[in-house]
Amino acid sequence: MNILPLHPSFLVTIIIRSMDRSTLVEALESVANQTYPDIEVIVVNAKGGSHTPLESSCGRFSLGLTNQNGAPVGRSASANAGLEAARGDILGFLDDDDLLLPDHVANLVNALCANPTAIAAYSSVQATDDSGQVLREFASSFDSTSLHLENFLPIHAVLFRRLAYDSGVRFDENFDLCEDWDFWIQVAQHGNFIFVNELTAIYRIGGSSGFAIHGDPELARAAERAVCAKWQVRMNAAIFYELVCRARTYPKLHEVQAKADYLDFQVKDLKRILIEERSMLIEERSILIKTKQMLDQEIQARMKVVEVYENSYSFRITRPLRIAGRWLRLLQRAWRGFLLLDWRLQLRVLSWILTGQMAPARRKLSLAAQASDVSKDSTLPVTAAPRMRATSIPFSPLTVQIDVVIPIYNGFDFLAPLFDSLQRATSTSFRLLVCNDASTDDRIQPWLERRLQDFPNALLLLNESNLGFVGAVNTLFMHVENDFVLLNSDVQVPPFWLERLFAPMLSDPKVASVTPFTNAGAICSFPKFFVDNTVPQGLTALEVDAVLAALEDSAPIEIPTGVGFCMAIRLEVARRIGLFDPVFGKGYREENDWCERAKELGYRHVLVPNLFVYHEHGGSFPSLERQKLADRNEAILRKRYPDLFEQYEWFIRNDPIRPMRDFLYLMVLAKQAAHPALVIIDNVIEGGAYAYSRELIGNTIAAGIPVLHLLDDFRTGELRAEWLSNYGQLTLNFSDYSDWGRVIAGIQPESVLINNLYSYRAPMSLLRWLAGRSGLKGIPVSIALHDFFMLCPSLFLINHERNFCNLPDEETCNHCFNRLHMDFPVGAESITEWRAVWAKAFAVIDHIIAFSDSTRDLFIRIYPQYASKVVVRPHSLAHFHHRQVAVDLNKPLHIGIVGSISWHKGWNIVRQLCEEIDTHHLPVRVTVIGALVPNFSAACLNQTGRYERALLAPTIEQSGANIFLFPSIWPETFSYVAHELMACGVPLCCFNFGAPADAVASYSSGLVLEQTTSAQLLSQMDHFRLRLCTQKNEACALTE
Repeated sequence: MNILPLHPSFLVTIIIRSMDRSTLVEALESVANQTYPDIEVIVVNAKGGSHTPLESSCGRFSLGLTNQNGAPVGRSASANAGLEAARGDILGFLDDDDLLLPDHVANLVNALCANPTAIAAYSSVQATDDSGQVLREFASSFDSTSLHLENFLPIHAVLFRRLAYDSGVRFDENFDLCEDWDFWIQVAQHGNFIFVNELTAIYRIGGSSGFAIHGDPELARAAERAVCAKWQVRMNAAIFYELVCRARTYPKLHEVQAKADYLDFQVKDLKRILIEERSMLIEERSILIKTKQMLDQEIQARMKVVEVYENSYSFRITRPLRIAGRWLRLLQRAWRGFLLLDWRLQLRVLSWILTGQMAPARRKLSLAAQASDVSKDSTLPVTAAPRMRATSIPFSPLTVQIDVVIPIYNGFDFLAPLFDSLQRATSTSFRLLVCNDASTDDRIQPWLERRLQDFPNALLLLNESNLGFVGAVNTLFMHVENDFVLLNSDVQVPPFWLERLFAPMLSDPKVASVTPFTNAGAICSFPKFFVDNTVPQGLTALEVDAVLAALEDSAPIEIPTGVGFCMAIRLEVARRIGLFDPVFGKGYREENDWCERAKELGYRHVLVPNLFVYHEHGGSFPSLERQKLADRNEAILRKRYPDLFEQYEWFIRNDPIRPMRDFLYLMVLAKQAAHPALVIIDNVIEGGAYAYSRELIGNTIAAGIPVLHLLDDFRTGELRAEWLSNYGQLTLNFSDYSDWGRVIAGIQPESVLINNLYSYRAPMSLLRWLAGRSGLKGIPVSIALHDFFMLCPSLFLINHERNFCNLPDEETCNHCFNRLHMDFPVGAESITEWRAVWAKAFAVIDHIIAFSDSTRDLFIRIYPQYASKVVVRPHSLAHFHHRQVAVDLNKPLHIGIVGSISWHKGWNIVRQLCEEIDTHHLPVRVTVIGALVPNFSAACLNQTGRYERALLAPTIEQSGANIFLFPSIWPETFSYVAHELMACGVPLCCFNFGAPADAVASYSSGLVLEQTTSAQLLSQMDHFRLRLCTQKNEACALTE
């Protein structure tokens, strides 16, 4: 059929069936606001009698009222009356309580003009309640088969051509509900419907409107059945066949749609949460910025107060008292440390003091005092560190008979996974006892009858009426002949589950019940306690169980009660005290009562940590019913056992399962990773080594490789293990270094990097553990030489006279060792002992990473036997990006120094330079971009305070410095500051020590200084300034 296209000037008729409600005014106003130019409005008085008089026009459009003072007419008859009165080429309807948006008619007319063979066009419609709350949106693409299934077209969504009316399409006056559905099916016989995916109408559901959604559902279903009865004999075979096919797939589609709706809800909820959290973060960031500004102002004000105070007369004359007070505190600390030693060590310390060996005495007393200072309230509990097998081994079948008891009430979808898992786990034979507790799902009984044929000697009971969980289990218990396990219908068991579950019971006659780990099982939940967990992303429940099954040290953990989702029960105990008390009705908390009765006879309940049983949690009862049952039965328990919940609260608060649970979760996270982890053994002190490890961690995780970061935190006394990956993070605390070894052996990493051991509380113990390679067999181990801790505990090769020692002979080193001031006791009595233990550790280390040739050379002077293991790997300079800074070399010498300048960083050099400048009134300035530690003041000196790395270039410009000095007095292995300055292009001087000297020597604006007097250093830097200035001027002259 060919339908001629419409011209946009053709008349459109909007028919309104009016019940003379107050909402008619708004409906008419929505028509009057249409942007389409040629519309007539016909109002049909469906109520009958006298209708409220109407104007002769609706805005700029004509308006006519029919059936004024007439008899009441039904919905279909009133619609037909409107069609009969209509003159338009395009027709549409609008109920008197609904609304059209201004472009509704124009959009649909344009769609019909663009699609000349279409009979109708419709748009999206939003359904709202009386308060304006959106209930749903009608926005489905057209499909004639779907139209036979349900009406997805609100009556005012559609404009249709008059051709449909002329062809005999009318509202069936036998229908007073769903009449529009029948009408649209008729119209669809004459052509296609075009969907315009724009919201152009509002469907207001309230009162007598929206009957099928909010009205009497029985009347609505009756109306729908009448329409279906009419069309089932009229539809062609193709549509009927399509409907049958869709009916077959409807349950699955409904399930998929329900899941999609739920996921859509979750996505929208997450978006809302993200928006709220982003808003909170913005607000918090603003507060933090303001707080930082206030703190900076406060710090500046206090620094000025301190400066005034330090320069005051009273501060100077009380200096002896402060020194005396400091010595008194040190003596008190030393005495406290002395009292903590045993008598043999006390005698040794006294002998050192009497012979003038103050350094070893000070170290020993400081170590003892420091051990007592470590917080006893660590933020982390100590985690277990059991041994793990490299692979799980098959478990020997049990030699005893086992019964498996399963009560079932509905939960059909859980049955196949449960029985499939049981069939896969028959290494130990068992007898299956199943009770169908009068399930209302008719599929369950025949399914069980067929499936239990796969299990020899299985027993299937059918209750005529529902007894509830307790009644069903007690019924099955009458048929139990052996120790048995009670299983919920919504679990899945792994292979060798019975062997592991019954092991504690077979080895200890006082164990009454055994429960495994599960994802959803209250105190037995894994990995999070008392939470319904999902299985970790990327893993199956069987893979999680395989990790736990590899646990070698699998001693059971005592718990206050078993958990009934999967609970092994000793038959002897159950016969003595009975099984579950019927007072607990359909179930929940009945196992808590049973466990209390067993404990009264001296029995125990344990968790077996090497078994994981998946639990869906909810196969028997809907979640709301489950909560009601739990609340009711909890009240019964509280009355019977007044102290019981205090015991539970203590257990929950102390969580004694956590040490094992956290360790196993770390093993699961390692299994979850697609790539073996990198282990980094590190310290917590910020600096270059700290920055190196953080950058390495970030790059490693970005590459999809997890990191296990092991830290000895001297501040908290924790031996932390931080698991870092794209899947998640976990932080654990262990008791000694050998625990780290078991962790490493358990996760089987790709490699181990020892980044920095300075500040470790017992470095000698760690080195001996490394030398024994406990847990490290077959794993490559590297160490990074960020400093010279392995050469001398002074770290920077600064001797007791506070100068660079240049590694003298061993006798001199031993003499110095006893006089060194050390921030952290190392546990060695001499440099000889220190280096000997390090040498044994280096013997098992595969690679020794030096970041410069000078570092390598110093290392092999002490450990020449390991020269072949040293790999020189310079730091990447790719991230040193700063804009070039132009300094004014024509001005007098202005020395810039960047960083936190302590003694080994050249504090004394800076002080001597300032004294030389001020004493001789030289025209030289010194600016420290950073801080001097400790602080001092000088007339020529200015300090900017801490700087932001990203703002280094503008900070240099503001300082006015034209020659920069890197004053470090030790052979640094690498210097971030030196490379930052070279990246800025400023002139840089340093002493002939270490990696910075190598870098500066090859830098076009660099000068390696000879270490000499302050006056000569100033002279060298000023001559350097003049030389650079001359070179610059000559270059400018050549370009001109």
